[in-house]
Amino acid sequence: MIPVFRAAMLQKTNDWAKERTWANTTNLRRYGGPLCLRWALGLSLLGSLWLALPMRGDPVVGGTSTTVYATVAGPQNLAFAPDGTLFVGRDSCGGGCLDTVKIWRVGRGGSPVSGFGNAPISDPDALIVDQDGRISGITGSVLIGGESPEYPTKVEGIISRIAPDESVAFVFGPDGNQVNPSDFAFDSSGRLLITDYRRSQVLWTTGGSPQPLFNLDRACYITIDSANRVVVSSGGDGYLRLYALNGSTIASPWFNAKIEAPLERGSGGFWGTDVLTVNSAGDLLRVDLTGSSTRIGSGFGSILYLRFGPDGALYASDPGNGRILRIAPAPSVTSVSPNPIIADAANNYQTLTVSGANFVNKPTVVLAWTGQPGYTLPASQVTFLSISQLTISVKLGAAADNWTVKVVNPDNQSSSAVGFTVNAPTYSISPNPASVSENE
Repeated sequence: MIPVFRAAMLQKTNDWAKERTWANTTNLRRYGGPLCLRWALGLSLLGSLWLALPMRGDPVVGGTSTTVYATVAGPQNLAFAPDGTLFVGRDSCGGGCLDTVKIWRVGRGGSPVSGFGNAPISDPDALIVDQDGRISGITGSVLIGGESPEYPTKVEGIISRIAPDESVAFVFGPDGNQVNPSDFAFDSSGRLLITDYRRSQVLWTTGGSPQPLFNLDRACYITIDSANRVVVSSGGDGYLRLYALNGSTIASPWFNAKIEAPLERGSGGFWGTDVLTVNSAGDLLRVDLTGSSTRIGSGFGSILYLRFGPDGALYASDPGNGRILRIAPAPSVTSVSPNPIIADAANNYQTLTVSGANFVNKPTVVLAWTGQPGYTLPASQVTFLSISQLTISVKLGAAADNWTVKVVNPDNQSSSAVGFTVNAPTYSISPNPASVSENE
């Protein structure tokens, strides 16, 4: 939540912004989250005004497509279950207020959208899936961080859990040890790391009461980089800071991003494994282990939170516009196996494996051969194995030919066509060639 003086200044910011004619067609750039929101409201009004202005246009990353994955009210932090179910922290008033609501659950593919939990939770901004139940005691639970509904009478934090059956229970608190959990991350040893904005600290737990790991003024978002180092953004200034897993400082400051910069480690492939963050210009940056950065996107000024999904796409929380964005690269095909393949003399179905990257369940497969420039294989003959592998079942006819295959994802992004060779079968009797149109 936002303290009283911040809320008052935010109202001034909103009133001023409404007077700007070009701002009438869009919402303010950021709307809240855990306490690590609206840092500038405690600084100068002028700085706050500029930072509150909307960023025009959707986020853009070269080689990708940006689509609206889901429309939800007040989206905050994001967390995925392994099956692709998305859980979304929530701020119902859009201003960092201390509200008691249910988090959102978004089905794989972006629908259905529904409230999750059999009871609302106070200030449910930060969340993470406790897949093995190490912290919550129940496999597949969602951990939720928030503040006590009795603030400011009681300055206490709460970490709750929502079990798969939607039952809600406290895990830690309410108490003053962690006042306002802002973000969570599991490290390589399985510890849960917790940023606490109000108490300016990062804590850890393996299931017991959270313990301090290190102090950082208005610790906000957190990730673990590919060298198992802890990266944290702050509401105190625009710098990222770097720590060892034991809490010792490696570099403070480390990289100049922006106040309360979102953080996420690349999922590999197209995205690499560097840390992704956003600077004050709204650029999406990839920051390597040495602290050198590469600009890979723009238009991220309205984005509060970043998280990769199991499909390898980048998902972004855009609270000012009440939506979750999906940013995904086009699929690519690298090989077909076996290649070459000998056609079946009886023209039975044969299985080929298509390998590549960025496949999304379930893609369309388009084949081509002599006389057929584009044949869409029935979905029943396509099996999605992973984001990097499919199998297809196809009748190849009885004639030698050069074929191609391309993969089209549900967002209509397509791979290039990749060739493979079909060799004619060897007959011991006179052949009776069959038409490849029997794939239908």
